[in-house]
Amino acid sequence: MAAELVELQEMLQGVAAGIVDHPSDVSVTCSPVEVEGNGNGRRPVMVTLATNQGDTGNIIGRGGRVIQSIRTILEAWGGRHGVSVHLNYATEKSRKRRIA
Repeated sequence: MAAELVELQEMLQGVAAGIVDHPSDVSVTCSPVEVEGNGNGRRPVMVTLATNQGDTGNIIGRGGRVIQSIRTILEAWGGRHGVSVHLNYATEKSRKRRIA
């Protein structure tokens, strides 16, 4: 599972870095989620994508099209690896707020 998470992290890092204006500020973390009674048989994984606050519009896209496309990519990747991927998007500002 660890190798799959590294692969997922690197893939999403590359996709996001290609979309934003500040690729060095892109951060991706992946962690398995412990869920009891997961009915679909797929292992759940929480992915957090964080970018510079100025890149929010690039990641969300007009009408949410870009973030939905990213979710579609993650869903396809998850289907291939038997994983249910859940995406959480955070800007630098929202990450600082959680830490404080």
